[in-house]
Amino acid sequence: MRCAQGHTYDIAKQGYVSLLGGRSGSLKSDTADMVSARLRVHDAGVLDPVVNAVAQAAAALVPGMQVHTDAPVIIDLGAGPGHYLSAALGGVEHSRRVGVDLSKYCARALTRRIPGAGAVVADVWRDLPFVDDCADVVLSVFAPRNVDETARILRRGGRWIIVTPQPDHLGELIEPMSMLSVAADKSDAVSAAVGERFDIVEHTVIRDRRDVPASTIADLVSMGPTAFHRDRDEIERAAHAFAPGSSTTPVTVAVTVTVCQASVDR
Repeated sequence: MRCAQGHTYDIAKQGYVSLLGGRSGSLKSDTADMVSARLRVHDAGVLDPVVNAVAQAAAALVPGMQVHTDAPVIIDLGAGPGHYLSAALGGVEHSRRVGVDLSKYCARALTRRIPGAGAVVADVWRDLPFVDDCADVVLSVFAPRNVDETARILRRGGRWIIVTPQPDHLGELIEPMSMLSVAADKSDAVSAAVGERFDIVEHTVIRDRRDVPASTIADLVSMGPTAFHRDRDEIERAAHAFAPGSSTTPVTVAVTVTVCQASVDR
């Protein structure tokens, strides 16, 4: 790939391109083990309510939109291994899609999951590698939210689908598994952050409970930031102590889906 200033970027044999600058290259990103854990959690269906909510939100938005090209452009910022981008594509025909993540392991997994998708390794907190007004839909699912840059790349009338955890999301695991808790005012903080540049169309709370075994508990912990501080063996021991033998324990999946529209006068 070559930019207008003549810089060149090699496309990896796995199908992604890395646009990380020097200041972002030292940031912590999902490891191969963390991505594998996330894939197993999705395979187990624990996050199906979230996947389905993203699919429904995208399917409801795009058909009625006046897209600015012959195919809607969907960009997932903090795409992970591509489950939510794939879900958004389910109800949208002939779309063009790009996933951006800080982790090359996520980018590799995304290209395997969504053949033909663009996969970019980049820091979503910094300038995004897209031209102005290029996207019809942007996703930020359990991911950082760069309000100014999202406002720049999202065309007027385009939609931003944001998914954030509720305070009780995975609440049964937070204390026994030493996980980070979710701030009680998370949804309010999101609304305040995006409100100046976007019109909030709707908030939807999704809540579900799933019975999961120790192996899935360990994966739920290992796919997130706790894995940067505890090794897998330690996490597995804690999970088996919490759900011994073949027993299962209920785990709450609870998120807020916020749909925003790019303001005409932003």
